[in-house]
Amino acid sequence: MNKCVLRGCVPKKLLVYASKYTHEFEDSHGFGWKYDTEPSHDWSTLIANKNAELQRLTGIYKNILNNANVKLIEGRGKVIDPHTVDVDGKIYTTRNILIAVGGRPFIPDIPGREFAIDSDAALDLPSKPKKIAIVGGGYIALEFAGIFNGLNSEVHVFIRQKKVLRGFDEDVRDFVGEQMSLRGIEFHTEESPEAIIKAGDGSFSLKTSKGTVDGFSHVMFATGRKPNTKNLGLENVGVKLAKNGAIEVDEYSRTSVPSIYAVGDVTDRINLTPVALMEGMALAKTLFQNDPTKPDYRAVPCAVFSQPPIGTVGLTEEQAIEQYGDIDVFTSNFKPLKATLSGLPDRVFMKLIVCANTNKVLGVHMCGEDSPEIIQGFGVAVKAGLTKADFDATVGVHPTAAEEFVTMRTPTRKIRKESSEAAATRSLEKGTNLDSILDMLDKVLPELSCPVSLFTYYNPILKRGLGKFMSSIRDVGVQGLVVPDVPLEETEFLRKEALNNSIELVLLTTPTTPTERMKRIVDASEGFIYLVSSIGVTGARASVSGKVQSLLKDIKEATDKPVAVGFGISKPEHVKQIAGWGADGVIVGSAMVRLLGDAKSPAEGLKELESLTKSLKSALL
Repeated sequence: MNKCVLRGCVPKKLLVYASKYTHEFEDSHGFGWKYDTEPSHDWSTLIANKNAELQRLTGIYKNILNNANVKLIEGRGKVIDPHTVDVDGKIYTTRNILIAVGGRPFIPDIPGREFAIDSDAALDLPSKPKKIAIVGGGYIALEFAGIFNGLNSEVHVFIRQKKVLRGFDEDVRDFVGEQMSLRGIEFHTEESPEAIIKAGDGSFSLKTSKGTVDGFSHVMFATGRKPNTKNLGLENVGVKLAKNGAIEVDEYSRTSVPSIYAVGDVTDRINLTPVALMEGMALAKTLFQNDPTKPDYRAVPCAVFSQPPIGTVGLTEEQAIEQYGDIDVFTSNFKPLKATLSGLPDRVFMKLIVCANTNKVLGVHMCGEDSPEIIQGFGVAVKAGLTKADFDATVGVHPTAAEEFVTMRTPTRKIRKESSEAAATRSLEKGTNLDSILDMLDKVLPELSCPVSLFTYYNPILKRGLGKFMSSIRDVGVQGLVVPDVPLEETEFLRKEALNNSIELVLLTTPTTPTERMKRIVDASEGFIYLVSSIGVTGARASVSGKVQSLLKDIKEATDKPVAVGFGISKPEHVKQIAGWGADGVIVGSAMVRLLGDAKSPAEGLKELESLTKSLKSALL
């Protein structure tokens, strides 16, 4: 709560309120308002009033603790054993310890980083920026871009990706980028920061992978936050940390030390204040009410206080396709009533995602004025599992933007996706078997200049017999074999027979593979290493987990063998990102199956498959 009140949600929201008046003044002219002089803003008044409000809130929270008979000990704490904490030299013992220290802003190690400010510093600047570079495309970057733009600073946003807000619904990403650009914010896409240079006049230049932009009064990094676990003594008492410093916890927020628990951003689950509160309440039930309770992360609503703001709950379209396959998408893009008189380009975007088979509403997304307030109510609806029929049966409040969610009747698009499992079933029904696959390979492989590996589960091998299977695939020219359902400890018999037939046995490692086991897999794998990029059922993903980057680094440090990343790869941008992390190749399956399944004819499917393959290859090189 300290982070939210002092250096997060609350002060940032106060600055958002302050920055919205510029747009309100513009809007007011259409309603007949006139000003003899242009309104001006005093930054120092805003900061002083903001700080006074934070002091008031801090006092309230201290009183709440005091009234609950909670003893507040202020100081720097360090865990010295599973039941003991040292706070500035004073020792305290306890049955259980809870770590809830949050996170801290991250600034990459580039030349001139000492000239940069982070989101904490941006809340207390001595003067308002004249021209600011904001590096980052997440919600913090967009919120501060809106704040400074609304306060008449010149704002440039630099992002590594093509779009802002990675992980949000694609339509929402497109819409908010367009709307913020119309308000005068300049986006520099696919640019990575390389250095900050201070000029003789005190201004700064930002050098990126595409060039240099000069004349900034401030350069701000909003490139994420890191768990605040340094110097807490956690490693010394056996608390396991993830590679990014986050505390690893089980489903009850328990660490690897049974008496030590952790909640909030320090665990890097869903980094939102209300989620940390939910985790804390669940833990209180577990520890003090004899009611073991797991935090429930389903349908967590969230907001981005950009301008225009975003409210979202449930699945994105991409996630819904991945999990449910067949969905109906309802969208509405309109000029709100308030903007009709002013002539401003403000618009509102709303989106419902519905499971085609059950009619259940899977996701609700909105970008436009009051989105965060509106989404809270619809969060209840999604959490309760309401259907589109329930929405349709609800009477709207008129005239409001929110009524659009209960009056959309015709789907913008209906998506029917064939899953890999469905494709396999259909293929078997049409007579596909190992012999027909081998016949096809026998015809195709002589025309190929690249080696071919076969991916199969163990059942087909068992059915044919190990020796006969290996000789069969050898005779048609297969040079590698991947058998994902045989664990490392049971691969020796496969490897021996494969070597007898000059076939390399490729092994898989995953994001959850322990480090020592990963090293054994890397040593035993032949040809290349197959790095699984995510956990779950097969299927094309909307994005690639950032954990893949650190996994690739670990594998590359352990071996010179090539590494191919697979499982969920579906887009050229996935491939480009992975190649930039050091991958030697990618493995694509479900995306190709779906492309063929959606094609109007086999010929069209092959043509589209060729186009996809070329785009993926180009991104890799």
